[in-house]
Amino acid sequence: AKAAVASRARTGSVVVMDPRGGEILALASYPDYDPNEPPGPRENPVARHNVPVSYASEPGSVFKAFTVAAALAPTKLRPDTILNCGNGTIQ
Repeated sequence: AKAAVASRARTGSVVVMDPRGGEILALASYPDYDPNEPPGPRENPVARHNVPVSYASEPGSVFKAFTVAAALAPTKLRPDTILNCGNGTIQ
């Protein structure tokens, strides 16, 4: 909630997974709501969507961490290693 408010985001979500088996350990969505309470008469139904479950995520956004981990594990690359990216293009 703090990060979403600080960045002026309409929604926010966090999914914590076990990297070994993919088991979901924790899941949070902002804004939150109590599913035991009925929606208010003027409440937007979208406000009750569980963002990480209801919407698809762009794989590129999600998998950047896996790409970095895959590069760091079998090599001598470290987070401060400078990589030549060809000015942002590859042919």
